[in-house]
Amino acid sequence: MSNIKCNSTHVVLIVCMNFVLFTVGTKAASLPPDPNNAALLYYQAMLRCPEPNLPTFLLLENVMRGADPNERIRNYMNSLYTKATIELIQSATKLHHCDWGTLYSRGNGAYHAIMSSLQRLSLLMDIRARILCADGQYRSAFEHCLGIRRMARHIGDDTYFQFQISLSVNGQALRCIQYILGCMPPDAKTITWLKEQLAIVKGPPYQLERTLKLHRDLDLQYLRIHPDTLAWQLKKDYPEAIEDESIRERLFAHASESYDNFLESSFQIIRSDISHRQKCSELDKLTTRFQERADAGNRVLRAEVIILGEAIPYMKCSFRYMIWDATRFNALMAALEIYLAKIKTGRLPERLPDELPRHPYSDKDFRYEITKDGFTLRYDIEYNPSNLNRPFSFQVQ
Repeated sequence: MSNIKCNSTHVVLIVCMNFVLFTVGTKAASLPPDPNNAALLYYQAMLRCPEPNLPTFLLLENVMRGADPNERIRNYMNSLYTKATIELIQSATKLHHCDWGTLYSRGNGAYHAIMSSLQRLSLLMDIRARILCADGQYRSAFEHCLGIRRMARHIGDDTYFQFQISLSVNGQALRCIQYILGCMPPDAKTITWLKEQLAIVKGPPYQLERTLKLHRDLDLQYLRIHPDTLAWQLKKDYPEAIEDESIRERLFAHASESYDNFLESSFQIIRSDISHRQKCSELDKLTTRFQERADAGNRVLRAEVIILGEAIPYMKCSFRYMIWDATRFNALMAALEIYLAKIKTGRLPERLPDELPRHPYSDKDFRYEITKDGFTLRYDIEYNPSNLNRPFSFQVQ
């Protein structure tokens, strides 16, 4: 009798639970859909993100340099606001569409402060990945890094500043992956999965020509609606352009055409078969020639240089930053193959395995060297700024 009563109670409980789940599911299905624009979630994350005090910020920087996350860091990362911020970021990185709602008609592009705030969000994801790594949750740590890489692509390249921030955030993702690889024990399955994911999860779009042209258009649009800024720049050499809109528009057209010619000449150099050293040298000469037009005595040429002169050095800098970002990615992909070779044989290979990713612009193999803690990959380019000529060091457990 008691068994029958007990079974009846179980049946009633199951029926009640199913009713509750059905009711909840029905209500959830009737809710409005979540946003499909990642930017809306990033904006919410910026508002929610707690501002660390100076001691906490310094501790966060120490973790970024390789220090173990102490209790104070963990408490900050486990706070209600920080956890909610990270959840918003993770939701945003899983969306495909990202529209920042930029007022292009105002000529401003995405606001610098907003793009800079995204670096703070990527910092939180980076620290979270390193905590997961310290706790032995390596795949989850890598998933956070892949999220940072998606964020870099979301930032986009509508302006030169966005292009810079995008490359910076992507570099942060790749550095964090590099750190985790040096901490984790040999695991061929996880490394193979990571290699596949990196081939799927794309980083920043390298649309440099589009970026620089759109940046030019935004600058000109800003000057159209802020003639007082133009007046300050041209009051000495070209005062009539300040007062007469038709003269001003002809000046903008001349400046735009000159800039297009400069870009076309620049990309002819980049697309040519000459060495990397020669490309950088030729870009230097081209930039100098354009800027020297201000001394030519023709006030129209001087005005063009004044209007778009600041954008000219962006060409050379962007090319170098793009090289560095693509090189870091290829070095990481090559390193994954070396890690897999080490797991398979029990030791690091004596020489670089065949068919590994190469330097993306010279198409040469990386120079491979076994070190006390692991190995390094470097590339030999004759002409390279010193701060971009560091080897990529990988630790091996």
